[in-house]
Amino acid sequence: MAHSRLEKIGTIFSRVSNLIRTGAMNINDRPLWYDVYRSFPPSVPPKFDRPVPNIKIKPIFYNEDVIRARFHKDMGRSLPATNLRDTNFQTLTQKLIELCLKIQKEKNLDLDEAYQEAFQVIKTEAITYGPTETQSSDIASSFKAALDKKATSEQPLRIQVKDILQDK
Repeated sequence: MAHSRLEKIGTIFSRVSNLIRTGAMNINDRPLWYDVYRSFPPSVPPKFDRPVPNIKIKPIFYNEDVIRARFHKDMGRSLPATNLRDTNFQTLTQKLIELCLKIQKEKNLDLDEAYQEAFQVIKTEAITYGPTETQSSDIASSFKAALDKKATSEQPLRIQVKDILQDK
């Protein structure tokens, strides 16, 4: 291939345009962003040698992000597994965030003090009750349901060698 794939040669838009123009890519297979970029091109073309603008980046951390990061750092690898398909169940992290914000609001504490209190409550609850029965049964029942669905949806193939090798 004679072309270079370096970002110095052209933009991704010019590469996709050339692929479409030469027939290497079908117009129907173009990326979703292609039509938007074509209709609304940037005012300054995205080139590799363009100087980086000196813009102050705004911090976008929310209180929940700080609490979540600190909780995951404090808990390490001892967080329980989470069933992502079950939206009815709150994760331990979600419980801690809600509890921390509730304590902060009710007792007018700063975030660190509210976190410490909420962390102790969650830690005590985890030690006292252990993993909740609903949590472990939800994961197990979801797994069993998925296995049952797979077993009923797939019909086993009934192929015999003598049928394959038989002359017709």
